[in-house]
Amino acid sequence: MDVMSASGQKFYEDEEAEQILRVAAQISGPEGRMSRDRLLETAAELGISAEAVEIAERQVVEQRRDQGLRAKFDAKLRTEFLAHLVSYVIVNGCMIATNLLTSPGYFWAMWPLAGWTIGLFCHARVAFFKAGDCYEEEFAQWQERREDPMAAREDNIRRRSRPNRVVVGVHVGGRRRSRPRRYGINEPDRFDG
Repeated sequence: MDVMSASGQKFYEDEEAEQILRVAAQISGPEGRMSRDRLLETAAELGISAEAVEIAERQVVEQRRDQGLRAKFDAKLRTEFLAHLVSYVIVNGCMIATNLLTSPGYFWAMWPLAGWTIGLFCHARVAFFKAGDCYEEEFAQWQERREDPMAAREDNIRRRSRPNRVVVGVHVGGRRRSRPRRYGINEPDRFDG
């Protein structure tokens, strides 16, 4: 709300002044744009230092960058949820159909359906309700993996870790026992016998 001083000069709250300046800039500038030089001039007229404008400029750029990254992260979460929902519908539909065809007297498909429904509900909560520490932690991890490809690679390796060797015991024909053989994961299966 504007306030009149004893000298007859009007004063505005910071939010009002900002809104008035924003509307005035849209009216006077081409397509609502203002050059950086004009911005610095206006700030100087208002008694705002060039250093303060530069700090504010960096903050605005950082906020826009953060908003853009959050929009991409949210889109990723929604896409993952949609994939989860599609697999839920297909698998549970097949399970229900199998249940009804094989044993219509007992609805055993309700147990996996109930468990998966709880998991789907939790996934929907993460994908669509963006409040709390969990969301912020996930966003920070996603951002870190995005900025550091090596960290993302290490995460993938950890997630897909499996043993380097498999021990296979083979009993061959009339022999008493054959020795267990070690084969690497990437080697083709070999059988004695």
